[in-house]
Amino acid sequence: MSFIDREKLKSAARGLGLDLDQRALERFDICARLLVENNKRVNLTAITQADDIINKHFRLYTKCWGTTNRAFKKR
Repeated sequence: MSFIDREKLKSAARGLGLDLDQRALERFDICARLLVENNKRVNLTAITQADDIINKHFRLYTKCWGTTNRAFKKR
């Protein structure tokens, strides 16, 4: 069972011009689980709800990736 709403993440990434495949979505799901698990031991972030992780952490990651990826393609 997924920790995050993969369709919501896929839609957010698509809005930034990125197409996340199944493997990428699985990796984001693992990342979210690890973030929440490790946050119990070490205060990493106050953002620990699945929807908030997508909206605040992963959208930033995908936005940065999209910007960087487009910059390298122009070279």
